[in-house]
Amino acid sequence: MGCATLNLVGAATLPKHNSYTRSGISSSKPFLSFTQPNGSGHLNGCGVSSPLTCRAYKLWPCVSLCARNSNAALEEERVTVLVVGGGGREHALCYALERSPTCDAVFCAPGNVGISSSGVATCISDLDVFDSSAVISFCRKWGVGLVVVGPEAPLVAGLVNDLLKAGIYAFGPSSEAAALEGSKNFMKSLCDKYGIPTAKYRTFTDPSAAKEYIKEQGVPIVVKADGLAAGKGVIVAMTLDEALEAVDSMLVNDAFGSAGCRVVIEEYLEGEEVSFFALVDGENAIPLESAQDHKRVGDGDTGPNTGGMGAYSPAPILTKELQDVVMKSIIFPTVKGMSAEGCKFVGVLYAGLMIEKKSGLPKLIEYNVRFGDPECQVLMVRLESDLARVLLAACKGQLSEVSLEWSAGSAMVVVMASKGYPGPYEKGSVIANLDEAENVAPSVVVFHAGTALDSDGNLIAAGGRVLGVTAKGRDLREAHERAYQGVEQINWPGGFYRRDIGWRALALLKDNFVTSVSSQPQFRYTQPPSKVLHLRNLPWECTEEELIELGKPFGQVVNTKCNVGANRNQAFIEFAELNQAITMISYYASSSEPAQVRGKTVYLQYSNRQEIVNNKTAADVAGNVLLVTIEGEDARLVSIDVLHLVYSAFGFVHKITTFEKTAGFQALVQFSDAQIATDAKNSLDGRNIPSYLLPDNLGPCSLRITYSGHTDLSVKFQSHRSRDYTNPYLPVAPSAIDGNGQVSVGLDGKKQEPESNVLLASIENMQYAVTLDVLHMVFSAFGPVQKIAMFDKNGGVQALIQYPGTNFLMPADVQTAVVAKEALEGHCIYDGGFCKLHVSYSRHTDLSIKVNNDRSRDYTLPTVPMVNSQPSILGQQPVHMMNPAAQYSGAQFVPTGQAMMSQPSVGWGPTVPAVTPQSMSMQMPNQPYMPSGTVPSQMGPGMMPGGAQHPNLPPYHNGHVQ
Repeated sequence: MGCATLNLVGAATLPKHNSYTRSGISSSKPFLSFTQPNGSGHLNGCGVSSPLTCRAYKLWPCVSLCARNSNAALEEERVTVLVVGGGGREHALCYALERSPTCDAVFCAPGNVGISSSGVATCISDLDVFDSSAVISFCRKWGVGLVVVGPEAPLVAGLVNDLLKAGIYAFGPSSEAAALEGSKNFMKSLCDKYGIPTAKYRTFTDPSAAKEYIKEQGVPIVVKADGLAAGKGVIVAMTLDEALEAVDSMLVNDAFGSAGCRVVIEEYLEGEEVSFFALVDGENAIPLESAQDHKRVGDGDTGPNTGGMGAYSPAPILTKELQDVVMKSIIFPTVKGMSAEGCKFVGVLYAGLMIEKKSGLPKLIEYNVRFGDPECQVLMVRLESDLARVLLAACKGQLSEVSLEWSAGSAMVVVMASKGYPGPYEKGSVIANLDEAENVAPSVVVFHAGTALDSDGNLIAAGGRVLGVTAKGRDLREAHERAYQGVEQINWPGGFYRRDIGWRALALLKDNFVTSVSSQPQFRYTQPPSKVLHLRNLPWECTEEELIELGKPFGQVVNTKCNVGANRNQAFIEFAELNQAITMISYYASSSEPAQVRGKTVYLQYSNRQEIVNNKTAADVAGNVLLVTIEGEDARLVSIDVLHLVYSAFGFVHKITTFEKTAGFQALVQFSDAQIATDAKNSLDGRNIPSYLLPDNLGPCSLRITYSGHTDLSVKFQSHRSRDYTNPYLPVAPSAIDGNGQVSVGLDGKKQEPESNVLLASIENMQYAVTLDVLHMVFSAFGPVQKIAMFDKNGGVQALIQYPGTNFLMPADVQTAVVAKEALEGHCIYDGGFCKLHVSYSRHTDLSIKVNNDRSRDYTLPTVPMVNSQPSILGQQPVHMMNPAAQYSGAQFVPTGQAMMSQPSVGWGPTVPAVTPQSMSMQMPNQPYMPSGTVPSQMGPGMMPGGAQHPNLPPYHNGHVQ
């Protein structure tokens, strides 16, 4: 049952296929004979004489095709296709081409056992795909009108160049254009020249210089062999030793031969990887559906990189808006750049992207110039368009006339590999029950990547990655279930597979989020899988027995850590095996019932620790500072003076600070020593504050007390939220005297927030970068902004914005903050609901800004040069500041009869010194708050000053705040 081999000597034509029925459609598909065209059509290829310089030559097409430009004309064309390659990717391509109405026959060279036995193509096992003359001879003899090159090696070797010279349409780039994958230095040079966002890098041939650069940059860092290294030439070094060893292996020990004679060392990007595919015809590009693969060999994305252990489509992280950003900022600039260099790219661009955790924007990691493996498998089972017609249109420069259709739902492929892969592995182990796997469901297909037949006719493993069990489903969960059901049917003791393919995407499914009254998700997948799970929102004083009972259905719980955190409502449980933890998370992700303890919903996430090594927490260690949680309906109304009266009964209280957390209203109380704190804790824990100390309208307030990890509290001034009873010389805020900072009750009976001149802004749905300049432009619409500080908290981005008047000789400008808060609450900075603002009053009154950078700014200080810590890939660029006369005043938001303070010009007006602030990684387009008539004539909506519109930003919201 091996691959069928055609004798290339003899007959010049093949008999026509008999009529057959596929999917209920009767069709007779004759082979096309080679004919020399009479027209003057030509195809373009390229040669290279420098890293970014190409030459073109004109060619004759192999098959005479009607030169009409309508879709009907394309649909009438019929073609015989040769697929070059013999892996899982080529099996999937043959699978899709065999279903194409315009494809008369499919050959595959050399092909594999699975392709031959499935009947999707005729395998030509003895055709040397690196012998261009043999391939051309075969195409002419058997009337092949389209060659689809799967692997990268024949592309880089120039097979497409030779086919184009011979007048045969070939889907794939020329050898020069294939340098996008064949040379990482070439790709990086193109990115530099055409402003394509990528990680900063340096290229080296000298190992000493490379090591010195690594030491300067620090770790983690990425070391890449410049050339093709079979998917193994990328080392993500987490330690300095790993990085230096990678340099030695490539530049000194020749681990990758000529592919490693030059290395590219680039910065480590933190975020989530995603694959993006686009078909390109030299000038136009259309995106394929999104897909995401799993490169690491082990569960939880652990272990060395591989060619891919599984994939799924679509990838939820790649939203429609993000796809548009990728096309505009990465794909189109690449296509136009290659064309401008005289080296047009025709084929599929496979962009490996990193969605940066910090900015939420994509950066290019690498380019492949062919369909990815295993992503191709999930894409081809979902494709409903005529693949042969689409690829032929790309070869002819007619992609603008093509649209792609995809099946609804999702697809997933789980790769089964030989034990030992990606290291040394054994060949020849027997594989059985593939038919049973495909019988799990009609949508299950097993693609072969590295299989063969032994002398007894048994299917055996002949490679590292051997099988790709692929399934479709109504959603990703169903596709996941079917794929793994198929995998479990296969009897192959010599193989292994990852058990967590799609774990990130499964976490994003709508049903995976169970919210409580505080809208906290039940699942947080910010960490990769671990056998230690982090549990939150547990009942008070949850016991070890309750944790074991919760985890017992999923495996052996070997360790626990109870009552973690200030509120003692968190815990950790450790399973004996990683798969047991994954099973628990997966179960509750797909269950309609959340995890519960004592009837209370428990929030689950993977822990960042791999084992529990210490069962004691700060809350268990006696100290001189107590953390007090005041529980009650109106606990916020408990004043700091009441707390002082309660705790000073046990000894001298040094300091008290109060604050609000998700757990409720809390306070830190500092005593002189741990013994006094222990006495107070033992006496007051669980008791109510005496009612005679509380206002008449305040209900019972109980105290929950633990030890804090603090030893000395930092109190900068006396206020209604903080007191230092040891320092009578601290400044006194007015709120500490008149109590105006206390929570008050309005006429409607609702609690009113204490107003402040400092606002706390939280930004949600942050698909686009929000910089200090963006925030300054938005908030200064209402009055002069003195200071801004940005920070990351609870997985999101927040900022503190300070309006003037914060020394105690000058009253704070609370009114400006009030107007800004009311106007901006719920407002989206960008059109489409992106970067939504939630604004509240901060407890701060004066921010401490020690240095001006891209995360903090003091606008009251003279202008100083600023170095962007995340420089643009185009280098530092000057910021074009608008004339202050053209700045919006925000007067439309000022209450009647009040005047707005003018925006100070220090550092931003026409008297700015010669050194101007440097650009951030994203520039802010014209904002919507600018009054009509003040926009400079050269600027339009969505335009930056100077007439440049940033390609990565959507149109700015063009309406005033409602």
